[in-house]
Amino acid sequence: MFSPTGLLTLLVIAAVAWRLGTARKSSTLAPLPPGPPADPIIGHVRIIPSSRPELSFQKWAKEYGYDVIYLNLMGQPAVILNSAEAAVDLMDKRGAIYSDRPDFHLFEESGWRDVLTFANGGTPSVANRKILRKALSNRSFRSLICGGHFLRNSQAHLILSVAHGIKITDNNDPFLVLAEKIAWYFAHGGSPGSTLVDILPFIRRLPWWVRIFPSLNFARDNYPIIRQFQEAPFAAAKCPIGSGVSEISFVRNMLEDMQLGTSEESGITEDDIKGAAGTMYAAGADTTLSTLVVWVLCMVLNPEVQKKLAKKSIASLGGTTYQIEGNCPSQIGWCTRQLVVQLGFPHKSNKDDVYKNMFIPKGSLVIANAHAITHDPSVYAEPDQFNPDPYIPTSEGEAGEPLPVGYFGFGRRVCPGQYLGTASVWISIASMLATFRISKELDKNGNEIIPTPGMTTGLESYGS
Repeated sequence: MFSPTGLLTLLVIAAVAWRLGTARKSSTLAPLPPGPPADPIIGHVRIIPSSRPELSFQKWAKEYGYDVIYLNLMGQPAVILNSAEAAVDLMDKRGAIYSDRPDFHLFEESGWRDVLTFANGGTPSVANRKILRKALSNRSFRSLICGGHFLRNSQAHLILSVAHGIKITDNNDPFLVLAEKIAWYFAHGGSPGSTLVDILPFIRRLPWWVRIFPSLNFARDNYPIIRQFQEAPFAAAKCPIGSGVSEISFVRNMLEDMQLGTSEESGITEDDIKGAAGTMYAAGADTTLSTLVVWVLCMVLNPEVQKKLAKKSIASLGGTTYQIEGNCPSQIGWCTRQLVVQLGFPHKSNKDDVYKNMFIPKGSLVIANAHAITHDPSVYAEPDQFNPDPYIPTSEGEAGEPLPVGYFGFGRRVCPGQYLGTASVWISIASMLATFRISKELDKNGNEIIPTPGMTTGLESYGS
């Protein structure tokens, strides 16, 4: 009998040998991008921290003097892009090469089905993207928006209302409880594409009683929750009108179009609609909520900035309607620097490529380091300071620093829900600034408690 350690060693050696044996040899003479020294067999796995890896990637880029670095994950090549220039050059301008996704085995093992965010090429991915682009275009999403409450249930309410027509009734609503479990899952699942299940996918064949791999345990333990979340809201959306579900929602509209044969996209199935609706939550509600949580923390720690922004928000809200266009970019641009998605979702290259005389092998994970991009000292004078003023245009007397790019992704993988996400964050922030004063908690003696937050490591990074 092999011990757990011995079994793991054999699995690692077998996996790396397979990767090296099947790797395509390139005729190019260009070197790989620079990176830290690697260990035999396992590559850089040992030196990549499990918590906040984006900080190490940024540090290595500075040390080696390149905005592109190379890592070896047990034979899986990975390329980290630490500047907006590199991300735009590859993911936008060379989208034909860098628009694929790797196989996210952790998410598959967890039970996610037909979610566009996790999908590589193929018919379901194309169908989901088409119907989501239509439903979440800058014009279309407004007809679906329903009201809600702040923070804890506002974003879950918004997405569940838009996608499924579900109305959150109280803080113990079963759909809200389920959504919070999904939020915890995304915040604690590790960096997408870099867990042991993703690197060594054959461990998924192990029986359920084998409990020696934490990431595999995590995926399997959360399987019932993921399946419930994808199935239950969709089933509720199909209920007759008058059963507590709105007659206007993405799911109901798409189902009616499918049944009547009026959909512009032929061949759409119920599974396509279910997957697209699941994508709305997986890619939207949790990132928006975590953005607002981090923003509230920033307001607590920076009361002087809060006062200044409150005056502008009261003025911009004015009248009886929210003015989204025009005000939004200059007002919330500073918030994107406090990104909750610290590493972009991995892309995968589908052919060998050379960038600035650096060789990028076919099949590489290509990841935009959002933290490094939004904290680039060559672009932002004080990247670590919380200060919205530098984004104000030079015509208004400020520095006119560019708004961060890429927080909705790059190239052909840009998020279809960017308009809904931007509007949702803007409305929530402007409303809170205009109506609340956010302050520090007081202890029993009346003294302010200074929060000392940490951040989780996962699909989203939460304050903890």
